[in-house]
Amino acid sequence: MGYYRIVSDENRDLVNTDSVKNFFVRRDFLSVEDEIKKISDKENRNINKALIYHVLGKYVEANRYYEKLKGNDIGCINYFACCHRYFDYSKLNTTYLIENKYELALYNNYFNYLVATKGIEEVDNTDVKHTIFTEQIVNDLYYKIGRPVLHEQNDVLKKQYLDNIEIQEKKVVTNKKRKVGMFVTDIQRHKDSAIIYELVECLKEKYDIIIYFNNIFANKLIKMFEGICTVRYVVNMYFEEINNIIYDDEIDLLIDFAELGLRNNNLALSLVKNCISLHELLFLFPILLETDLYYSYKSSGNKEDITCVIGDFRCLTDDELIRINKKISGTIVFESHALDEKIFMDFFKKKIKSLGYNMDRVVLKPGILPFSKYMNYLSVCKNIVISSGASYVELSEAIKCGANILVMSDNSLIKKTYGIYFGKKEKKESYSEENKKELLRFISETVGTERYRIKNKKSRIAYFEKEKEMTISNTCNGDIIILGE
Repeated sequence: MGYYRIVSDENRDLVNTDSVKNFFVRRDFLSVEDEIKKISDKENRNINKALIYHVLGKYVEANRYYEKLKGNDIGCINYFACCHRYFDYSKLNTTYLIENKYELALYNNYFNYLVATKGIEEVDNTDVKHTIFTEQIVNDLYYKIGRPVLHEQNDVLKKQYLDNIEIQEKKVVTNKKRKVGMFVTDIQRHKDSAIIYELVECLKEKYDIIIYFNNIFANKLIKMFEGICTVRYVVNMYFEEINNIIYDDEIDLLIDFAELGLRNNNLALSLVKNCISLHELLFLFPILLETDLYYSYKSSGNKEDITCVIGDFRCLTDDELIRINKKISGTIVFESHALDEKIFMDFFKKKIKSLGYNMDRVVLKPGILPFSKYMNYLSVCKNIVISSGASYVELSEAIKCGANILVMSDNSLIKKTYGIYFGKKEKKESYSEENKKELLRFISETVGTERYRIKNKKSRIAYFEKEKEMTISNTCNGDIIILGE
């Protein structure tokens, strides 16, 4: 089986040579389309057309081309990725797993298939030799249920990266007015990243804020925040380029929203000493998402006799489902984007039925979109169950909707926050303000730290199979997309 490794494009013509693969690497999609027109081979043309629609989020069009490519090795790998993103695994079957020369990429995407269609218990029962991508896929679940996250593969790549760098200069940063950086990869997939709304609201008056967005679909967020603070768009940069931008910005404290993200650019933050992950920050200062920037809502007081269970149901165990069934009377609505996938929907329905649920009082509801419609639905529910797959932000949303809340999550951060927030005798507002003051004090007392400018060796993660290097991209879901050899 192959492997992933940090490589350098320092002495290559990768970024200058015009080819479909290199245009993809540079996110120059208009040039990709022009190059595709020159390709005479029908199969290669279909692969590249599928890729461009896939990367741009046009999944219906991408699937149309992927359907023609299931027998092609690259086509099969990327078809898995597209089916995951488009919640369409029902079109896959085991015949696609028999033989593929891109063995590691297939293993990676098939692991994601298991996670998406079977959940945490299937992962626990599977002997997994993790790669950087499967490690981060499973971390997405581990974090939600309060398990220690895995760092082994990430640490291997960090060591490769740090062994490869060449320091050009260093300085000590001590700004009179503190500069706070926020590195954000994927606010859609990792919902806790939405806490950025509250942090910006809390910090904007006292500190200079610079947000580094690493997501091609962050345009709406950029427009929202660029009138409030400085915004940097750092999509598809080499690791050294990201590090040196942070160096030039003279950041005092960097909040890493990307630690559990799936784009690996947190490797670029290895040299940032005053760097704290989002979940560490929230554990020290549990600030709920209350600002109207995120969602403006005033309760009408009208509630329906419905109990809505929210979270990532891939994380739910049999024991927790049995407890929910015993604890809740009346109609139970299970709402989650995990149910968008028909295979998981069928699996979950069969599972709760075997655990003794009366299906006449159960409603299985795929994730509600858009966000405003989802919040409007929660606001009329009498009760909300925060399950072991719910995020910190989902707890904030439930509180904001004014429902009765039952916390059944094993995530220590969620239990701690809920327990303190509702356990205090004084008003909720005073507890929230107290935490914000503590956070401001923490940032103000952050001491100066060394920063390093490093030579740009154009480091990136490459995929090798039988010692042949492949250029890859990866989705926010952790699937591998092969761009070419």
